[in-house]
Amino acid sequence: MNKFYISADSTDEASELELKNKEISYNAALEGIVLLRNENKVLPVINNKIALFGAGARHASKGGTGSGEVNERKVTSIYDGLLNEKYIITTNRYLDEYDALLDKNNQLNDSLQKLIDAYMKLQEENELLKSQL
Repeated sequence: MNKFYISADSTDEASELELKNKEISYNAALEGIVLLRNENKVLPVINNKIALFGAGARHASKGGTGSGEVNERKVTSIYDGLLNEKYIITTNRYLDEYDALLDKNNQLNDSLQKLIDAYMKLQEENELLKSQL
């Protein structure tokens, strides 16, 4: 089986291919934007105050794994994008609490993974000992 190795450029400057891909992605995003009906006349936001909720507010989902994996130099979250446009986020306390829970969950997942790894190592050592008897 042939093995292929892909190396990444670690410079701060984007390559010609990256710039071209960025433009293609931008145009695809423009074509995929959904326009909202303004039935209750809530748009545009007059006082620049907006509430954000959920995992995607601060933590941009930019792809998946395998063929859905996305490697980029910079991702702007919805939260950061709105702040950059001078919106006032009214749910910072909620988002801070969510981030704290997310951090705790990640720490628990890391601890669990360490326990699983230790268990698997013990299983391997046990099998090795059995084979030597």
